[in-house]
Amino acid sequence: MLSTQYQKFLNLGKIECELTLDDEDWGRVCQSHLSLMELLESDSIQIYGIHTGYGSNVLSQRPPESWSRNQIELLEYLTVGVGHFLPESVVRRALRLQVLKVVKGYSGIHPDTLNKLLQLSNNINLPNVPCFGSLGASGDLIPMAHAIGPIFKNYEPQGPRDVIGLVNTNSIMSSYAIEGWEKVSTQFRATHRILALVMRAVNTTDDAVSEKVSNLRPENDGYRKASSLIRQDLNCLVSNKLSKKSWLQPRYSIRCAPMVLGNAWDLLTFAQDKILSDAESVADNPLIFAENNNITVAHAGLFYAASTATAADLMNDVVGKICEMLDRQILILMDPGLSEGLPENLKVDQAGHCKGIHQLTSALNQQLRALSTSSRNLSFSSEGNNQDIVPCAMSALNQLHNAIVISEQVIKSAAFVALRAYMIRVNMSLPKSLYLENWPSFNLKDLEKFFDEINPLEIQTY
Repeated sequence: MLSTQYQKFLNLGKIECELTLDDEDWGRVCQSHLSLMELLESDSIQIYGIHTGYGSNVLSQRPPESWSRNQIELLEYLTVGVGHFLPESVVRRALRLQVLKVVKGYSGIHPDTLNKLLQLSNNINLPNVPCFGSLGASGDLIPMAHAIGPIFKNYEPQGPRDVIGLVNTNSIMSSYAIEGWEKVSTQFRATHRILALVMRAVNTTDDAVSEKVSNLRPENDGYRKASSLIRQDLNCLVSNKLSKKSWLQPRYSIRCAPMVLGNAWDLLTFAQDKILSDAESVADNPLIFAENNNITVAHAGLFYAASTATAADLMNDVVGKICEMLDRQILILMDPGLSEGLPENLKVDQAGHCKGIHQLTSALNQQLRALSTSSRNLSFSSEGNNQDIVPCAMSALNQLHNAIVISEQVIKSAAFVALRAYMIRVNMSLPKSLYLENWPSFNLKDLEKFFDEINPLEIQTY
């Protein structure tokens, strides 16, 4: 599911993956800046942010020669963000994404300023960037002002678009979305393994994920891909062949789980495409075009992060649906009447029981539902009615990352319970990590370790 370009963008958040530019990159940047200056010298056109004020103050006329002071003023009034700081990897990736946007050659930024941005992105120490301040409509104005602030601390803008061309962008949101997608995808993969454990624990058939059933769906359908992953995990687990498969049709949270996960696969694939469309593209206003000795300016809105907002909503939906499904599966494992005779609440002498964990997951799912409002329902007019519709992408991303923190605990709970249920079913001794007293230290690496080390041929079922 992870595209090559997405992996590249993930790597941009790592300090060891230093970003460099070639001569062609610098050539486009130089030409774009020279084209902008040539336009200003001709005095033949009005350019937003140079001849005018910003945003709703676009009707205010500014003398173009005051561009240096205006740029510093812009940076100062935007550096007002609040909230917790974004992760360092998000900030580093955002700075580097912005470098890659500028080198496409449509922003008119001075090459020396771009070099400063490049150096900042490769620094060990990065600025603190608050999470609140962006509506996503004019891009990352406030968060990006914090991100690029160190460049202009002891350095004057060298060109009339050096500040506005770096803040009028979607780089922070794109970077934040990339980080979120990677985390949701990791949780999504763990859910397949948990489902396989649950299916073996309740002794149901593999019909719902069989190849002959999944082949009835379209070739590229997520159901096929999800079922294939689940089959791989089931093949790692022993089937209780000594007990009749009494669950002809298990509850929907098990039988229809491939539909839930298949749809989630499709949503994550689409979300990845939407994130890439924003991350890879120029996101600036205005744009400088130099073609066939003809230089023009286009005023547009490529910074408007509707694609990223949609991706965040879809990822939040994936998180909510898989956690709802896992909560229902945990309920099944708690009830002997639904689990085909597993101990009530999975009680094991000396190891405690799991009733409290199920109560915990219900509470966590309640919190996830409180975070489930989609960004398209949060739009309102702002900034003097200049931004009269907003995508609310940053709000959606902050919601998503809050949801990811909670869903991590739901998936941890489900993994703990499912591993315990499976081991009880196949008569394995519980490792100490699955004793209730060790619940606080359990994590998803324990699930990975189990699948890495298990050998079903060594397990004797009862």
